[in-house]
Amino acid sequence: MDELLKRIEEARHNMHELAERYGLTAPQVVEQSQKLDKLLNTYYQMKARKSA
Repeated sequence: MDELLKRIEEARHNMHELAERYGLTAPQVVEQSQKLDKLLNTYYQMKARKSA
């Protein structure tokens, strides 16, 4: 889970850098946002399984 959290933070950081460089609607930013969404979904699924 720690590795996943690290990947989430890296993806978030990358998304913010891309957004500053290209603007929020740039294809690179949208793609990075989708990657971050997938990581977050995985995290929440894992967390839900642990608490079930």
